[in-house]
Amino acid sequence: MQAAFAPQALGRPLVAPPGVPAGRVAALRTALADTFADPEFLAASNQMGLIVNAPRTGAELQDVITRTYQSPSRVIERLQKLNNP
Repeated sequence: MQAAFAPQALGRPLVAPPGVPAGRVAALRTALADTFADPEFLAASNQMGLIVNAPRTGAELQDVITRTYQSPSRVIERLQKLNNP
């Protein structure tokens, strides 16, 4: 089930290429968390009629990706067949 629902669990993630320094990743994660907690951002989003849900943290998304890549190959093959009849 983890592999099947990974795309929905990820939503619309902001990703960076391999090799980005850990400090930069931490800064990006903090900036995004701060933005989604900012009252002015939330008020402006509300004025535009946007629904803003608290995003998953970078660590949570990384966990979904890691667990998905650990799925047995037979599960991935079956999902590919179901998605591409």
